[in-house]
Order: sequence, then structure tokens, then C-alpha cells
Amino acid sequence: MKTMISNRHCVRLLFAGLLAFGLAACGDGDDGAAGPSGEPGPAGPAGGAGPEGPAGPTGQPGPDGAPGPAGGPGSDGAEGVQGTSTRVALTDIPPGERGCEAGGTLASWFRGIETEPYRETVICAGVDGPDGTDGAEGPVGDPGPEGFDASVACAGIDPLRISGIDAPEQRFYRNLPSEPISLLTNFDPSTHNEGAPLTLRIRAIAPNARAIDLGDGQFQLVAQELGGPYSVVLVATDGCTRDITSLAVDEVLPANARVRLVHAAPGIADTVRLERDGEEGAVATATALDGSAPVAVEAGLADLAFYAGSGETPFATLDDFVLGLDATITFHVWAGPDGPTVLPVNEDLSPMADAEDETPENFRVTVLHLAASVGVVDILDLDAEVALVEGLETGGTAGPLELPTGDYRLGIDTGEAVIEIDVPGAAIPPGTVVSLAALEPVTDFFRLMAVFVDDADATGVAFLTEALPEELPVLDGTTVIEDVVWTTSEDHPWTADADELYQGNLSFTSGRPGHNGISWLEISFEAPRDGQLRWAWQVESEGALDFLAACWQRDDMSTCSRTSFDDRIVGGPFDAPLTPWQTAATGVVDEGETVTVRFAYVKDGSVDRGRDRGWISDLRWVDPPPPPPPTSWSEDWPVAHGADELAVSWFSSDEHPWAPTTEESFTGESSLESGSPGHNGVSWAEVTFEAPTTGRLAWHWQVESEGSFDYLQACWQRSSMGTCVRGSFEANLTGGTIDAPLTPWTSAQTDVIQAGDTVTVRFAYVKDGSVDRGRDRGWVDNLRWVDGN
Repeated sequence: MKTMISNRHCVRLLFAGLLAFGLAACGDGDDGAAGPSGEPGPAGPAGGAGPEGPAGPTGQPGPDGAPGPAGGPGSDGAEGVQGTSTRVALTDIPPGERGCEAGGTLASWFRGIETEPYRETVICAGVDGPDGTDGAEGPVGDPGPEGFDASVACAGIDPLRISGIDAPEQRFYRNLPSEPISLLTNFDPSTHNEGAPLTLRIRAIAPNARAIDLGDGQFQLVAQELGGPYSVVLVATDGCTRDITSLAVDEVLPANARVRLVHAAPGIADTVRLERDGEEGAVATATALDGSAPVAVEAGLADLAFYAGSGETPFATLDDFVLGLDATITFHVWAGPDGPTVLPVNEDLSPMADAEDETPENFRVTVLHLAASVGVVDILDLDAEVALVEGLETGGTAGPLELPTGDYRLGIDTGEAVIEIDVPGAAIPPGTVVSLAALEPVTDFFRLMAVFVDDADATGVAFLTEALPEELPVLDGTTVIEDVVWTTSEDHPWTADADELYQGNLSFTSGRPGHNGISWLEISFEAPRDGQLRWAWQVESEGALDFLAACWQRDDMSTCSRTSFDDRIVGGPFDAPLTPWQTAATGVVDEGETVTVRFAYVKDGSVDRGRDRGWISDLRWVDPPPPPPPTSWSEDWPVAHGADELAVSWFSSDEHPWAPTTEESFTGESSLESGSPGHNGVSWAEVTFEAPTTGRLAWHWQVESEGSFDYLQACWQRSSMGTCVRGSFEANLTGGTIDAPLTPWTSAQTDVIQAGDTVTVRFAYVKDGSVDRGRDRGWVDNLRWVDGN
């Protein structure tokens, strides 16, 4: 399309007139003197006709003639040009009017033949701005380029004139930048900028379009409204003068693209989501180390934002991102050197080079470097002894490459080592389009995340790893604890697993032992300081009947069984037997003592569910939890000594404090009742006093809770009562059955305490990470000091 614009109007005038000229008569020689008059002779013959004399005066108009016959019908006129739904008119604005100090142009849009504009835009000519203020003095830099005299910037230059628009034949799509369009002007940087660095700039003014200035007189039009036709006003300026023209847009069509979201940064949140400015809700959501299904979206320019979990502040944005027509774009969220970020990849889904072959064998791969702690790498084909990719930087991509299907032995050359990863041919079938993303290594363990890209309704993800280790590291902070002994059952041994990862960390998985079977893993090491072993675990099993158990600090670990354990995690519901990852910890172990923990996947005599196994990951030595600050209790509860009451001090947790109640009582009057703390919570009450004699503190207690998992416990005579946590106690009482979770009142007592010693006893209701049962609390009553040993 080429449109020529002219500011000249040509008028043709036809002038007509008539001129008449007279003629003079010619005689012979001079006559002699006149003789006397004779008699008249006879008449001579008539002379010839003389020349025509001058025209006489115009006569009076004659009467009108009779009317002529009627004329025949005239021929049809030429076919008119099809009108447009909108038109634009440009009117000069004198200086000082419409808010334009230096004058300007009024752009008015009209619909059809309407005479009143439905939209007007005032375009003011620029005026000299005020002098800027001096900035703060900066450091001395290198000499800059020679400056110019601003007073001559616009002096003597030719006014800018637009002579035409040069645009390729193309279709316009909503919110999608057009192919480049050129304005034809008289702007010439070599002569136009004499004395000043002037630049040609372009702006579009329309209610339904905008322009992206590409420089050098080129721009892209972004139409923002479907339909048409309509006109777009284009304003060009060199900074001194301006000119205006308009561009006709025949039709604007809708356009679509497909997007996917891949979560390759599990450390930031369990999920990430993609949102588009102007649209409600998430465009796509992905869970850790997985990808979303492909989502059809409108193509065009888009402002995109990426969020972690349920956060409301984006960790990354992409402004004016081009979602190309019919493009498939994968957004990889990864943990960059400066925090979570996004790497977009435009997928190439075009036919492969051997697509027409009878048996195509090629696959297409794009390589992504998403390991922030690893520098530039080369990707090697170790068997062919060639480099597939060289000099791949962190956050970079290479490819796509078309390779023949088959077994590959890839090497990741970091400059310090070559990490070998096997890629079996069956993992990437012919015709597959895949991205291989090198992820941040987990304790020096490298993985490739394979993201399969095609027209399926889901994004397939698989992991390719170097040879799996035979044990997991046990970390103390960032230090790996040495001399950890790993032992596993001969039948159904535990092994490393790269498919189920906790926050990107490798896991170990149990065997699948069969009915009434067991698969166990045991670790032991010396405690580096007072603390606890903490781990993450999950299980896929038949509800509460097959489960993953943990036992610790036992003289005989063979007693760790389906009916004897210190903690456990059970499977999910029938249709979702895999639990989410949860964390747990042993009781407190003193520095220098041997820590011994056994994990056992145990089954009952029937029913298999899902993969029927358990996993552990992220083993860490951690400090004991700090004790909550004691809160003096406003109501002291009596401790009897015979017929007397002892002078005691009570304290209770700030959150979920204990309180007197009459709902449950052993004595028939009232008792102390714990709070209901919620999952992984605790509600405690602590009593302290001086032992009046050598003896014991005795009491009655009961609990209503999830049996074996939530319980009421007692700790006494500890140097720090902050160690009285779930799994670490001197006595405990757990709930009843599912149908009857309330236990009967039961008696308990401390060890013998010598007269005059300070007695300190803490009662704590503690919960695990799931399931509530009944009123979910405990009660203590009938506290008394019993003399004697």
C-alpha cells in the first residue's frame, strides 16, 4: 500500500473573447481641378460589390423559438468510491488558542456523513522549555563529545514535510505490532541537523491505536480495537517543526497465541502464577518442578506479571511483551542470581527437516541454563566427542537443535568438571519438541528438567539425572555431617529417587514390601550439638492402615513396627493417596550422643493403594525450639499435700493457654483444660514449687485427640522446659479410637524428687500436622504431693 499526500491544489481557468477589426478603402492618383459641370450622361452599368462595411449595432432580441423535443434519458454516472466508517479532519490552531501557546492542529473524527465529530484531539506545537537547573556535581568523567549551540538548533532548517506513507501489504491484528511502516519525509540527518542533533519522531493519535517508534522514520502500528475501517492520525516531528497525515486501516482481526508456565524454582513457593494486566485471575498456574497446561490467549502486546504462591507483589514483570500470532511461548520461572526471574522461550513447532520421510527420526531440543551458581558451560555429546552447545551462559538458551533420536551420553562441562547424564532414546521419541533445562544442582547433584512441548492438553515434565547417590547428606546448616552410617533392609531396600523432590532436593524412597511387610532405612551419627534431626516426608498408601513410621533413640530398633513407633505419616484419601510433603523432627538429643533414627514403611494384611511407598528428604540437624516466654497465670491451681495446699507458681503458654473448666473433672468439681492449638501446635501449663518432703507429684489426666498422633504429655526436672516438645517427654497419654477419642481418667506421677529441691513439671498438649479429633485437648486434675520413695 502506498499513499501519496499533496498539499497543492491546481485550478484550471479557461478565458474566451471575440475581437473585430475594420478595413480602409484605397484610391488612384491625385485628381486635377474640377471642370464645369456637364449635363448628366446616361447611367453606367452597376459596379461590383464593395468590401463589407463595419458591423452595425446589435439588433433587438427576437422572440423565443418554439420548445425543442424532450431529450432521452442520460447515462449512469461512474460508480462512487466506497465510504469509510470514520473520517478525520485536520484543522490548524492559531497560536494562543485551545491551550496551544505556539499553535497546533485539531484532529477531529467523524462517523460516516455526520457533521459533528465524535472525538477531538488537540495537538499543540512544541515550545521552548525553561532552562533546566544545574544538577549535583558528579565525578570527573572522560571528555564528552563536542557540544552545540542550542540557539541554532532550529535556526534556518527546512520545515518538516510528509510526502507519503510506505507500508507493506499486511493484515492488522488487535494488540499485535504490525510490520514496520515508513513515513516518507524530507528529513535528512546529514543536512537537516546542521548544528544540532535533531531526531525524527513519530506518534499515532487515535482512540483505538498507538504507534511504536522504531527510529529512522519507521514505526509499528498497534491496533487496539476489532473491526474497522478507521483512520489513524500520524504526527511526525524533528523537534523543531512537525507535519501531520493519516493512515487508513481497513480491518483489525483477532489473534491468538498459546502460553505455558513452568516452575523450575521450587525454593520460592509451592506454586507460581502468571497474570496479564487488564484480565481478572491467573492466566496459568504451575506447581513446583512441573508445568501448566497450554493456555490459549489473545496475541499482541501484553504486560505480564509473575507471582509466588498467593503473594500479591510480583517477583518479575514483562512489559509490552509480544505474544506472537499463533506462537507457543513457554515461561520458565527459575532462581536467578538476583532472585526469582522468568526466561521466556518461543517454541519452534514447525515441521522438522525429516518430517516428509517415511520414518522420521529427528527430535528438536532447546537447551536452557537455569543453574545460577554455575558459570558458562558447554554441552557435549560424549559418545560422538563433539560439542552440541558451546559457551552457554547462566540464564541463556541455545537452539533449537534438530538431532537424530537415540541414546545420548551428555556431558555438562563446567570448566572444573564434566557431569555425565544419560539420555535414553526412549525418553525423547521421534518428532518430539523438548526443552532441556539444567537446574541448580542439589548438593552438587545435577539434573536436567525435560519439558515436552507439543499440542497436547498438558505439559509433560521428566527429569534426567547423573548417577544417583547411595545416601543423602545430613546437613548442619550448610555443613555436611560426616561419618553418617546408612543401613537398609535386605528385602525391599530404600533407594535414591529423582522423581519425588522436596523443594528441589533429592529424596530416598522405600521399597514396596507387600502385605504385612516392612521396608526400613536407618541412619546413625554423633550429635554435633544439642538439637534435633528434622526431615521432610510424604507417603502414598492406604489411608491410616499402611504408613511411614519413624522411631528414634531406641536400644533395639527392631521394635520399630506397625504397632510401635514415635511418629508416622499416613496416606491420603481413596482418590488421592499421595500426601503433600510435611516436616517432622526427633526429640532433643544432647551433644556427643549417638543419634539413631529408623524410617519404616509398614503394611497391613490387605489392600494396595497408589505406589504404596514412602519418601524422606532434606535431613537437617537443627537447634531445639526456643521455649515460649512464660506467662504468669492469673489463677493458681491447688497442689494438695495431705490436708494442706502448697505454695506454687503456675505459668501457661501465651497462645492457647490452659484454663479451669467444669466440663471435665476427676474430683467432680473442676479441672485444668488445655487450649486446642491447631496442627503442629502446642498448649502448655507449668507448675513450680519447693518439694516439702522427698516424694512425687501425682495427678490424674485424660485427653480427647487423634490416637497415637496428638497427645497430652508431661516433662519434669529439665534444665530447659523448651525441650518439652512433641516426641520428647517423661510421660504421655494419647487419644482413644476414631469413634471414642476421649480416654478415661488415668493416674500418673513424677520420679522421686528430694526434699528442698525445686519441682518443675510441664503439661503440654501437642499436635502433629494433620487431623483433628473430638474436642482436641487435654485435662489435668487432682494434683497432690505424695510423700516417700
